[in-house]
Amino acid sequence: MPFEITGIYASLLAIVMIFLSTRVSILRAQTDIPMLHGENVQLAEWIRRHGNFTENAPMGLILMAIVEASGASVLLLNVIGGTLLVGRIAHPFGIAAKDENKVARGAGALLTAASMLICVVFILVNAV
Repeated sequence: MPFEITGIYASLLAIVMIFLSTRVSILRAQTDIPMLHGENVQLAEWIRRHGNFTENAPMGLILMAIVEASGASVLLLNVIGGTLLVGRIAHPFGIAAKDENKVARGAGALLTAASMLICVVFILVNAV
Protein backbone atom coordinates (compact mmCIF):
# COMPACT_ATOMS: atom_id res chain seq x y z
CA MET A 1 0.00 0.00 0.00
CA PRO A 2 1.56 3.31 -1.00
CA PHE A 3 1.61 6.13 1.51
CA GLU A 4 1.24 8.92 -1.02
CA ILE A 5 0.15 11.77 1.25
CA THR A 6 2.38 10.75 4.15
CA GLY A 7 5.23 10.43 1.65
CA ILE A 8 4.78 14.03 0.55
CA TYR A 9 5.00 15.30 4.12
CA ALA A 10 7.87 12.95 4.95
CA SER A 11 9.76 14.42 1.99
CA LEU A 12 9.06 18.00 3.06
CA LEU A 13 10.05 17.23 6.64
CA ALA A 14 13.23 15.56 5.35
CA ILE A 15 14.17 18.89 3.75
CA VAL A 16 13.75 20.60 7.13
CA MET A 17 15.84 17.89 8.80
CA ILE A 18 18.57 18.20 6.17
CA PHE A 19 18.71 21.96 6.82
CA LEU A 20 18.91 21.49 10.60
CA SER A 21 21.57 18.77 10.47
CA THR A 22 23.61 20.64 7.86
CA ARG A 23 23.61 23.73 10.05
CA VAL A 24 24.98 21.66 12.96
CA SER A 25 27.66 20.15 10.71
CA ILE A 26 28.71 23.56 9.40
CA LEU A 27 28.99 24.95 12.92
CA ARG A 28 31.00 21.91 14.03
CA ALA A 29 33.41 22.50 11.15
CA GLN A 30 33.67 26.23 11.88
CA THR A 31 34.27 25.73 15.60
CA ASP A 32 36.30 22.51 15.38
CA ILE A 33 34.02 20.91 17.99
CA PRO A 34 33.49 17.27 16.95
CA MET A 35 31.37 16.14 19.93
CA LEU A 36 28.80 17.72 22.19
CA HIS A 37 28.82 21.54 22.04
CA GLY A 38 32.05 22.55 23.76
CA GLU A 39 30.27 25.33 25.69
CA ASN A 40 29.48 27.03 22.35
CA VAL A 41 25.97 28.42 22.86
CA GLN A 42 25.20 28.79 19.17
CA LEU A 43 26.17 25.17 18.50
CA ALA A 44 24.17 24.01 21.52
CA GLU A 45 21.09 25.83 20.19
CA TRP A 46 21.38 24.23 16.75
CA ILE A 47 21.99 20.78 18.26
CA ARG A 48 18.83 21.23 20.34
CA ARG A 49 16.83 22.42 17.32
CA HIS A 50 17.89 19.33 15.38
CA GLY A 51 17.37 17.08 18.39
CA ASN A 52 13.86 18.29 19.05
CA PHE A 53 13.00 17.77 15.40
CA THR A 54 14.28 14.20 15.45
CA GLU A 55 12.42 13.52 18.69
CA ASN A 56 9.04 14.58 17.30
CA ALA A 57 8.80 14.37 13.51
CA PRO A 58 9.19 10.57 13.23
CA MET A 59 6.32 9.81 15.61
CA GLY A 60 4.12 12.32 13.80
CA LEU A 61 4.85 10.60 10.49
CA ILE A 62 4.34 7.12 11.92
CA LEU A 63 0.94 8.11 13.29
CA MET A 64 0.05 9.81 10.01
CA ALA A 65 0.97 6.67 8.06
CA ILE A 66 -1.29 4.58 10.30
CA VAL A 67 -4.13 7.05 9.71
CA GLU A 68 -3.51 6.92 5.95
CA ALA A 69 -3.43 3.11 5.99
CA SER A 70 -6.75 3.18 7.86
CA GLY A 71 -8.38 4.95 4.92
CA ALA A 72 -8.57 8.55 6.14
CA SER A 73 -9.63 11.23 3.69
CA VAL A 74 -7.11 13.24 1.72
CA LEU A 75 -8.40 16.37 3.47
CA LEU A 76 -7.77 14.94 6.94
CA LEU A 77 -4.32 13.71 5.93
CA ASN A 78 -3.41 17.16 4.59
CA VAL A 79 -4.65 18.81 7.77
CA ILE A 80 -2.49 16.43 9.83
CA GLY A 81 0.53 16.76 7.56
CA GLY A 82 0.26 20.51 7.17
CA THR A 83 -0.12 21.01 10.90
CA LEU A 84 2.89 18.81 11.61
CA LEU A 85 4.98 20.54 8.94
CA VAL A 86 4.17 24.07 10.11
CA GLY A 87 4.80 23.04 13.72
CA ARG A 88 8.17 21.51 12.92
CA ILE A 89 9.19 24.57 10.89
CA ALA A 90 8.08 27.07 13.56
CA HIS A 91 9.56 25.33 16.58
CA PRO A 92 13.30 25.79 15.83
CA PHE A 93 12.80 29.55 15.56
CA GLY A 94 11.82 29.56 19.22
CA ILE A 95 14.87 27.77 20.59
CA ALA A 96 17.51 30.22 21.77
CA ALA A 97 19.52 30.66 24.94
CA LYS A 98 18.88 34.42 24.85
CA ASP A 99 15.89 36.21 23.39
CA GLU A 100 13.87 33.03 23.10
CA ASN A 101 10.86 33.39 20.79
CA LYS A 102 8.25 31.81 23.03
CA VAL A 103 5.50 32.28 20.45
CA ALA A 104 7.35 30.30 17.77
CA ARG A 105 8.41 27.60 20.22
CA GLY A 106 4.97 27.32 21.77
CA ALA A 107 3.17 27.36 18.43
CA GLY A 108 5.54 24.74 17.06
CA ALA A 109 5.05 22.48 20.05
CA LEU A 110 1.27 23.00 20.05
CA LEU A 111 0.88 22.32 16.31
CA THR A 112 3.08 19.21 16.53
CA ALA A 113 1.11 17.86 19.48
CA ALA A 114 -2.21 18.71 17.79
CA SER A 115 -1.26 16.80 14.64
CA MET A 116 -0.35 13.76 16.73
CA LEU A 117 -3.47 14.03 18.86
CA ILE A 118 -5.69 14.14 15.75
CA CYS A 119 -4.02 10.91 14.63
CA VAL A 120 -4.39 9.27 18.02
CA VAL A 121 -8.10 10.09 18.21
CA PHE A 122 -8.67 8.86 14.64
CA ILE A 123 -6.79 5.60 15.31
CA LEU A 124 -8.54 4.90 18.60
CA VAL A 125 -12.01 5.73 17.27
CA ASN A 126 -11.49 3.48 14.27
CA ALA A 127 -10.08 0.66 16.40
CA VAL A 128 -13.39 0.28 18.22
